[in-house]
Amino acid sequence: MLSLRIARMLTLPLVLFAYPAFVHRGSVVEIPILSSTVCSVYDFGARGDGRQDDTAALQAALNACGKGTGGTVVFPKNGTFLSFSLSLPSSARGVALEVVGVLRFNNDTRGWGSNPKACLIISGSDIVLTGGGLVDGQGAAWWPCAKAGCLRPNLVYSDASNLLIKDLTFLNSPNHNLELYSSPQEVMNVSIFAPDSSAAFPSHNTDVGIPPALLPPSLRFKATSFSLTHPIPPSPPFLRALMCMAVLPLFITVLYPWVMIMLLCTQTTLLLKTVGLALGTGRQSARLGKRPI
Repeated sequence: MLSLRIARMLTLPLVLFAYPAFVHRGSVVEIPILSSTVCSVYDFGARGDGRQDDTAALQAALNACGKGTGGTVVFPKNGTFLSFSLSLPSSARGVALEVVGVLRFNNDTRGWGSNPKACLIISGSDIVLTGGGLVDGQGAAWWPCAKAGCLRPNLVYSDASNLLIKDLTFLNSPNHNLELYSSPQEVMNVSIFAPDSSAAFPSHNTDVGIPPALLPPSLRFKATSFSLTHPIPPSPPFLRALMCMAVLPLFITVLYPWVMIMLLCTQTTLLLKTVGLALGTGRQSARLGKRPI
């Protein structure tokens, strides 16, 4: 009984620590969000009217959920959030960015500095970009200067570990739409819209920043809607060992009593059969003893 109590004491913290608040699933990649913390950008002062610059409020929400155990940053429905460049810190772990409304990046090129990297920069690990909304780069202000060699921001840049992008629409990037250097990573059920370079008003190189060999042939020159998955490397040995250590107390707590009950029932059955056989043999001997020789 003491060993079972100790096992339960060890198992409960492990289960509570490891049990995610939500799991975002792609076809291959799964991102657990361990924290139930929700960082609505409205709570950090965003107006969401599409006119006022919400950069400070949006960045504050990203910073709040980008520390500690993570959480979910929500860009609510019916809001249009105007912003300059945003970045999720490299310390972020288990963060979901849910763009349910419209995340629109400012087309005032003077406010982007001399070397803009991207509209949305994603770092950290176990990151999800989803929500069913729209990410609008307003790239038309940048396209005319492309031939002059101006530096234009990409729409999304990521070097995060374990990334899932799903259920979003990307519109009119100033430069590349998706510059992804994450591993593993999956892009699922996204739509990308921008004029191609041969259009009357060309967008100039608003392609997908992924090696062409990884794209389906029909999408190597113009990306519209696609899914892409990078292979997931095998888990490190120490991680597999840690998982086994976490499961062992659970096995001892839940399965051990049932195994002992089954063994006890088996032993009891065998004992009853043995006793029954002995009694049957004794009765047969008694009957044989009464027969005449």
